[in-house]
Amino acid sequence: MATPKPPVHLSRAAKAWWRQVHADFELDDHHRHLLRLACESLDQSEEARAAIAEHGAVVLDRFGCQKPSHLERKFVTLVDGSNLCRGERLWGMQV
Repeated sequence: MATPKPPVHLSRAAKAWWRQVHADFELDDHHRHLLRLACESLDQSEEARAAIAEHGAVVLDRFGCQKPSHLERKFVTLVDGSNLCRGERLWGMQV
């Protein structure tokens, strides 16, 4: 079976991963769906990582106290949602 083209909205890195996984494994439709979601999560986490690098992971609240930025919370939410932690809170943060 020919390798399906990766979704056009994916980044170059995610498209390369899509092609590599298809080259290494024979996937059913439900596997392709999960791979698409994983590629999209990869792109979102990289976007969040870049935004945190640019804007910082900590912001000052109105009282001058440090707190995690909304970008850091978004990144933690993405990681926690991936179940990579098997139910454990990876960063120990409340989101």
